[in-house]
Amino acid sequence: MLVRGFQKYDNFVFDLDGTIWYWDKLIPGVKEAIEYLKKIGKNVFYLTNNTVFGPGGFAKKLCSLGLDTDVSKVTCASEFILFYLKENNIKNVFVIGENGLKDFLKGNGIVVTENPDCVVIAQEVEPDEEAMRTAIEMISRGIPAIGSARGRAWHMGDIFKTGVGVTIEKIEEATGKKVKIVGKPSQLSIDYVRSKYKFNPEKTILFGDELTSDIVFANRSGWDSAFVLTGRDKIEQVEEMKEEDKPDFILESLNEILE
Repeated sequence: MLVRGFQKYDNFVFDLDGTIWYWDKLIPGVKEAIEYLKKIGKNVFYLTNNTVFGPGGFAKKLCSLGLDTDVSKVTCASEFILFYLKENNIKNVFVIGENGLKDFLKGNGIVVTENPDCVVIAQEVEPDEEAMRTAIEMISRGIPAIGSARGRAWHMGDIFKTGVGVTIEKIEEATGKKVKIVGKPSQLSIDYVRSKYKFNPEKTILFGDELTSDIVFANRSGWDSAFVLTGRDKIEQVEEMKEEDKPDFILESLNEILE
């Protein structure tokens, strides 16, 4: 049974890294919580700043870990990147990121090239130093850059991997230019999700492990928010936040939504 405070919501939106999984394994208690929500007719969605895949790849990975998921219920920062490029009529890009992102962009009419109109900086499993040097050279001579997020680390199995935010900081320091962030909690990401799903904000809650991306995104969207302590951020950081950015709930893990 759902804990009373969560019974009023129709739409349950979950971050992935550090909230649902540690990439190759589900976090304990997640499967039981998700399956129960579906059993009682709640709507379950996933919203991630990860760009290793497009939405189809993330849906497939969720299914492989035992969470049956339709691609329509998944939104990832690969979509935010594509949305930005389309809105700004940008067709040629240089990408720091995984093949899953590159394939997603190519499949939607974007050309990945070393003669670009924009540099895209996204998550990598292993940092590509040569690609970063190329990006620095391009940005230094005036090519604009966008980034997926400012997260500094993410779980991959039992270890933390370097987040895309570290790469972005290095590039900004080297070039003296700012990278535009299109992932959570940017206004672009809020507008995109609002248009895609048209949730009733009063009936929607987001669960996430990153305060400055997940929780701020939810609060700025008019949703309620639940901070889970299964990722990188710690409870002590909540006190450092502005009052309007603080989460509505703090949970040790997702299974605390069940009695």
